[in-house]
Amino acid sequence: MTIQKAINNVSEIYQTPNDKQKTARPSQKDYKCTDAGNGERFADQHRDSVRYSHPEKAWYIWDQKRWTRDNEGFVRQLAKKTCKTIYAAAEKENDGDKRSRIGKWAASSESSFRQKAMLEMAQSESGIPILPEDLDRDRFLLNVKNGTINLRAGKILPHRKTDLITKLIPIDYKLDALCNKWLEFLELIMNGKRELIDYLCRVA
Repeated sequence: MTIQKAINNVSEIYQTPNDKQKTARPSQKDYKCTDAGNGERFADQHRDSVRYSHPEKAWYIWDQKRWTRDNEGFVRQLAKKTCKTIYAAAEKENDGDKRSRIGKWAASSESSFRQKAMLEMAQSESGIPILPEDLDRDRFLLNVKNGTINLRAGKILPHRKTDLITKLIPIDYKLDALCNKWLEFLELIMNGKRELIDYLCRVA
């Protein structure tokens, strides 16, 4: 799945796994009509799919297979989606004065200046910051198109956000795939000695 498809699949209101607790869901929270309120709203809606690295001054986006650096402004697309939810909040508000105030803030939030401020405030929200050294930490996890291979166990696992992988080998892992060239190479350098070949395969 491409990043664009991942962006398109983001729901207007994101519900985190912790929403089962008694804390209010994003759609129920009363956000302030400020840049800080917008940053909190953005983080609540997209915390599951974005991270920000302060040392690199860079956003990362989850593309359903890995965390990839946002070099194409996809985070700005998410910010625009967040602005639309402010309009939705205004429509649901029963108090006329408050509805008008939120609606005006929604219009103001669509400006480039306000969206930049929203993203800047979101960078420090809980669950958003990440350090470069946290990425790709486990050298025994190999990411491929159809999953993540645990090289310790020799098993393929589903892609997981918590693995914090940014790299991807663009192939599908096939358990029953043959490696004829490699076997021919082993036969050549080991002079056809089966015991040595089996030993190398075990310790490799």
